Amino acid sequence: MTLADVKSRLRVDFNDHDTLITSLMNAAIARATSVIGELDLAANHEAHEAVLDDIEAMYRGDGGSLSSMKTYRRLSIRPMI
Repeated sequence: MTLADVKSRLRVDFNDHDTLITSLMNAAIARATSVIGELDLAANHEAHEAVLDDIEAMYRGDGGSLSSMKTYRRLSIRPMI
């Protein structure tokens, strides 16, 4: 996942928010990894889309995507308690 991919998804065509978007990318990937376990976004299209949804929700100020969290849990290789 690249900054350009995320900016395209967010329809952001300026550089003023690059630092913010990069931070959101790192947070969403960390969140996904903490739930799913090992994460290869290039190989798992569903996880990639869920992370993009999560970033988009955080960028809007929603704090994250509930549907992304459901996807992370479904794809998890760890037992959910």
